[in-house]
Amino acid sequence: MSSKEDLPSPQRPEVVDPLNCQIAFTDWIVTAGFYENVVNITFGAIDHAIASGNGLPRIIVTSRLRFSRDVGIRLHELLGTILGVNPENTPSTPEPAPIPKNKMN
Repeated sequence: MSSKEDLPSPQRPEVVDPLNCQIAFTDWIVTAGFYENVVNITFGAIDHAIASGNGLPRIIVTSRLRFSRDVGIRLHELLGTILGVNPENTPSTPEPAPIPKNKMN
């Protein structure tokens, strides 16, 4: 579902937190891209203890996120609110996502 408003009222999905989900500190955005309504982001952490061949520290990939455009818009709004930054040019209601191409294996 693309937003909270799509859920029938008053029913809400159950959130299960197993308390053993891995947490990774991230301070580097390694790559990011958008293709066919899916956002892909790879995060990393800098490790000064491990130097590459040229003497520079290495960036160790810590996590990869993949989510829909709608989730990306909501994440953008949420981060703006948490950080006290008003996200500009963000539509209040996202435009409908294009229908993804059907690819046969």
